[in-house]
Amino acid sequence: MSDVLEQIKTVDKPVLISFGICPFVQRSAILMNVKGQAFERINIDLANKPDWFLELVPTGKVPALVINELCLDTNEGNDIRQEVLFESAIINEFLDEQYGDPLLPANALEKARQRSWVAFAENLIFLQYQLMKAETEAAYVDLNNQLLNELIKLKPVAGKPYFDGKQFSLVDAAFAPLFTRMQWLPEITSDLADIAAKDYKGEVDKGSNSTEHSDDVLRLIKWMEHLRTLPDVVNSVDDDFSKAFEIYFKQFNSFVISKTLNAA
Repeated sequence: MSDVLEQIKTVDKPVLISFGICPFVQRSAILMNVKGQAFERINIDLANKPDWFLELVPTGKVPALVINELCLDTNEGNDIRQEVLFESAIINEFLDEQYGDPLLPANALEKARQRSWVAFAENLIFLQYQLMKAETEAAYVDLNNQLLNELIKLKPVAGKPYFDGKQFSLVDAAFAPLFTRMQWLPEITSDLADIAAKDYKGEVDKGSNSTEHSDDVLRLIKWMEHLRTLPDVVNSVDDDFSKAFEIYFKQFNSFVISKTLNAA
């Protein structure tokens, strides 16, 4: 067994195995921050995955969460039981059940509804990733419009800071990484504001009351900004996150990153 695996086995708090700019890792870091649960973070290079990681995590993907539990055995003495969890949605449900008051509703229908939105967030994260990798302005515009059309399907509740109301939920944790990365996509927020303004003026035919649709979009903008600036979200990434993010996407000749760096 490698030295790293031996070291991980001695840690008495959750160990989050991470790639520094991964949005799915950020989901779990956000939730542990919200729960006030201390954890240790180990970043790896996904382009050169260490052998100890591949030995530990069967999927070879991040995030992975390592939990060490002390097992009491009167015959053989105390031993450490180590469990490895993978897939961010599953990790976050474990974290929700294990630490602090649960955020996922007890009602089966409400629970399933939140899980549905968590799954929807994954689709948007992958779409945003493709948008960040787009090499040409034409590809960028096309993917930007696709992401915009998906975002306006989100309808946070009225007059509340979070998706479902006053309490942070697993849905908020799922979408917050998407909104963190919107700092490189300011056109999205501008386009959303334009949609709301045109709806109020009756310039966009949505097949429903335009004022109601505008209110939905304005709530979406407010929710995005609230989550993006929440301390538990801001502190869920490394200090060099922005630099690492730009370096990563620069290697793909990203249109967005080139535009950002040229404007700096």
